[in-house]
Amino acid sequence: MEEFDPDIIHLNKNIIAPVAVLKGLEGRRVVKTVHDFGYVSLEDKYAYEMNDFERKLRKTLDKGTQRYLKKLRSQVIDEYTAPSKALTKELRKNDYKPATHLPNFVTDRESSPGGGHFLFVGRLEDGKAPDLLMEAYSEEMPPLEIAGKGKMKEKLEKESPENVTVHGYVSEEKLEELYLGAKAVIIPSRWRENNPLVALEAKAHGSALIVSNSGGLPELVEEKETGFIFESEKVEELRDKLSKNVDWEKLGVNSKKDFEEKYRPEAYTKILSESLRILNQVLYIRMFSVLLI
Repeated sequence: MEEFDPDIIHLNKNIIAPVAVLKGLEGRRVVKTVHDFGYVSLEDKYAYEMNDFERKLRKTLDKGTQRYLKKLRSQVIDEYTAPSKALTKELRKNDYKPATHLPNFVTDRESSPGGGHFLFVGRLEDGKAPDLLMEAYSEEMPPLEIAGKGKMKEKLEKESPENVTVHGYVSEEKLEELYLGAKAVIIPSRWRENNPLVALEAKAHGSALIVSNSGGLPELVEEKETGFIFESEKVEELRDKLSKNVDWEKLGVNSKKDFEEKYRPEAYTKILSESLRILNQVLYIRMFSVLLI
């Protein structure tokens, strides 16, 4: 078999056996895309979805492993990329360098700004905070559609008022229908989000966004122009945003324009090309430094 010898290897998802994989990549040109804050922070990695005892145990066991992995990563990975500015900053702060901001993208979608309902799309788990959204919701508000599966589904169904529909898992066709009818998509997350595709899909469909100030979410919203930002965990503040008497259609139109400028494949390709150019410069500098030594 002809040897596979790429110019650059891209590590995208978090890998199952990181030590073995990284050892096998020594001497290669490697770029790593980091998709969540848990890569640099055990607080984020184990923030939700387990009890306090399990969380403390996992964090304690992980500390030594993470120190070793960090050293190995510094020897193997030439550049990091992150889809949000917030995570890019966090990588640099924790000495994962050089780190470049490279946003996610989605393809263009049919848009219909100013729909009749609010929409939540995501896992029905603690970190995504659908329970916070339910607490903030009232029967006087427009209909709320909730699409996603998770351990909170049954609880949400029992506690939802008449104007809230908990769909659970939906097909792509149904999800498209829900996006097109949405005046705004709500992302009330507790944990630090990066650059979620749900937000980009919402913008592509011409929906405004209502997001918490968690992680990279505020980067996706221009307050009062493409949506609203509230302080994470603040129920009353979220309720106030949901009750705004504003021109949701105008916000949706602005949100679509923002998508076209920043989050289409063409915009991604342009930023990627510049990132690779910088990476080549970094690699040449490193190589020259080694030769001088």
